[in-house]
Amino acid sequence: MATSAPRLAAVPSDAAHRIHARLDGVTRVYPPRAGHGEVHALGPLSLELRAGEFFSVVGPSGCGKSTLLDVLSGLAAPSAGTVEFEGKPIRGEGPDGVGVVFQEDASFPW
Repeated sequence: MATSAPRLAAVPSDAAHRIHARLDGVTRVYPPRAGHGEVHALGPLSLELRAGEFFSVVGPSGCGKSTLLDVLSGLAAPSAGTVEFEGKPIRGEGPDGVGVVFQEDASFPW
């Protein structure tokens, strides 16, 4: 008796085109401090992340990966450009914002 592979649920056609996150002309520049000049950490970057996409950020230390995630999550404001999540502007932390799970524990020793 032959068995068939389980079927995956079909994604509605409009969902495949729905944009979850949009960055438009985003840059992030850190101001000068302690005798060092400003740091241009990100951008300009324009990006659209759609429903069902898998997206990863890969690069060497210091290339702006964490800065990108900070800006996308609302933990840091862009120096220029706009950031939207599900059609709403991201302007810092809030109930409509993006959740963040940090790579390392920082709150408690356990």
